[in-house]
This record gives sequence, structure tokens and C-alpha cells, in this order.
Amino acid sequence: MPNPNSCRKYVILAPNLFEYQGGEQVYNAFLLQTLQSIDPQASYEVFLESDRFIERYSQFLPNTYFRGFGHLPRWWRSIDFVWQIFWLCWWQPPRLIIATHMRYGFLCGLLQICFQVQYWLVARGWERWHCYRWCQRLALGQAACILATSYYMRSRLLQLPYLHPNRTIVVPHLVDGNQFRIAEKPKSLQQRYSLQPRQPVVLTVSDSKTSNRDGYEQILQAIALLRQDLPNVRYIFVGPAEDIQRVNRMARKFGIRENVTLVFCYSTKELSLHYNLCDIVALPSIAGNSSLVCLEALACGKPVLVGDRDGATDLVAGGRLGCLVDPENPQAIASCLQLYLQKAYPNPMLYQPHQLRSRVLERFGGHRFRQTLKNLVLAIPAAQPALKKLKFE
Repeated sequence: MPNPNSCRKYVILAPNLFEYQGGEQVYNAFLLQTLQSIDPQASYEVFLESDRFIERYSQFLPNTYFRGFGHLPRWWRSIDFVWQIFWLCWWQPPRLIIATHMRYGFLCGLLQICFQVQYWLVARGWERWHCYRWCQRLALGQAACILATSYYMRSRLLQLPYLHPNRTIVVPHLVDGNQFRIAEKPKSLQQRYSLQPRQPVVLTVSDSKTSNRDGYEQILQAIALLRQDLPNVRYIFVGPAEDIQRVNRMARKFGIRENVTLVFCYSTKELSLHYNLCDIVALPSIAGNSSLVCLEALACGKPVLVGDRDGATDLVAGGRLGCLVDPENPQAIASCLQLYLQKAYPNPMLYQPHQLRSRVLERFGGHRFRQTLKNLVLAIPAAQPALKKLKFE
């Protein structure tokens, strides 16, 4: 029988947290840290479907228990993952389950039906969400709260008729201003990549798995066009090995391999140095998977070029903090890059690094994230309708 004396417990469901560090993992880690700062006396169970090696990290409380399933064969991994969650909810029903990916939504819906456990869903990247199947409709409809990472994501979700606006809350990505700062172009990287002091540099950082909607091909075509007027332009691509191989093939295809530098790095220090090295960060994705990269670049005082049809429009305040462009138009991308690099872009704020940094930290600093999450946590003990009375935006 269930333990009637179970302590207050939170359960986090995530694909991974430690073995890959992208925007999704950073967001989930800060979500857990913030939750622990709000309720430090509770216990925390973190289920990581793909992580194999779990280490004890000082930023999490000692009463945090990680369960990794990545060491299991793929066919058995999901079975054991689901079984352990069901067993935990039967024996010690948690106060709240937070599913950081839609793939766990249907599981949470079943847990809510079986054990009356409240759960939240984190919504990021509309193209990842297939919200028209009955299982996804169940997951979204049963959720006590949906944490949308952008206003664009929230607006797309609210097109679904069965979602209540006051249960779909914007809790955006955030940036650590202590790790990403304004600095001069690092001479060490200029020497490493054989760059001249005034040579224009365009940077792209891959923050997600390879996708046919990431905009890499359009960026490379734009660099090929840009090279006609700026022959010494250098394009630096930072990302995982599979993306590097793909970009390398496309660079050779467009005949610009000598203008392209491919870098594999994911340490925070190395990323910060590369942001400081570039003149502008180009991320014209269609899938909206580069939120953290945008914020990190702006915190380093670098403007960003993003697509005009996804959640990135929120990050650049509708164009006030960056360049908005048609992500499927290489000519438009090239024209925008050329205007900026030649100091002719019509928005003067893009040439004011300290203003860019202050604006992004004001909008996406940790304080707003913490306050929104605190309001949500305080509403958990009440009945679900009480959640509708709160306003978080």
C-alpha cells in the first residue's frame, strides 16, 4: 500500500542533464535549482532517460536523487523508466511532477488519472510538439500548468481549443550574466584561427540536434553571397561532431570552405571567448532551437540575426535587440549581415554592446524566472481552479 507518511517530493522527468549541455539542459538545471531554492526541505527525484553517468554536483541539494537509464539497452530503457515512475507514484505520490519534454506528457496524464498527481509540462520548440493526437491532447488538457519558454510558443499552444490561457504560463529561457560578459576580441583565438584584428567574423553556435529547419544551409549560401563584397569574411561554426560534418559538406558544396572555420566546443569558457571574438551571431532558424545562444550572445554585447517566424522574435524584442530576417531567404540574410558589418544597419542600438547586455539581463535574468516559478509553486496545494486566479505575465 502507499506510504501515508511520505515526505514532500518533486519528480523531474528529462531526457538528459549531464552528458550533453545545450539550451534545454541548462534550462532544466536552472529549473531544478530554482525549485530547490523555493522548497529546500522537500526531496527531489530526477529521472534521466538517456544519461548513463550521474555525478554529484554541488549546485543541487543533498536531498536530490538522480536516476539514469542510459546504460540500459534501448528496448528496455523506456520500460524500466516508466515502471520506476509508476512504482514511485504508487508508493510515495509526489507533490508535483515536471515533464521537461512532451514525450513524457501522455505518461504524466496516466499518472494523474491513476494517482491524482499534479504535473507541469515544459513547452519549447513548436515543431517538436504534435498536439493533434489524442494522447497529446490528453497530456495538455490534464496538465495543471504548461510552462511555455516564449510568448510565441504560448500563442501557438493557445490555438488549441482545450487549453486555458491562465494555465499556459510564459517562463522564458534565462542567461547567466556572470559567465557571459563583454570583453575584447581574444588574441588567442585570433591567432588560433589566423584572423586579422579587423577581419569580420560571423558566428553560429548549434544548440540542438541536427534538423532540416536549423537554417545552416541558408547561412552558408548567404556567406557565399556576402563574400562577393567582403572577400575576407570568416564564418565560424561551433557545434557537435555530426553538425560539423554536415556544415563541412555544405561549405565545400558552395565553394566557401576557406572562409569557414569549424569548431567543436561546449565549455562555457570557450563559448564566451567565441562570442567575444565575433562581430555578429547568425541564427536564422525556423525551428526556434537557439534561445540560449541568443541570450548568451546578447549578454556578451553581440547582436544576433534571427528568423522572423518563431520564438526568437521574443528574444530580440521584436527587432530592437537584433536583426529579424526571413530565415529561408539567403539573399536577405546576406544583405542584413553586410549592412551590419559595414556599420550601416538602421538600428543604432546594435552597435551599443553595453545597452544590449543591460536590456537582455533585465528581460531574461534569473530574478523574473524565480518569481514566476515561486508563484506557481505556492499555488500547488490549492485546487486547480485557484491557479487560474494568478497572473504571472
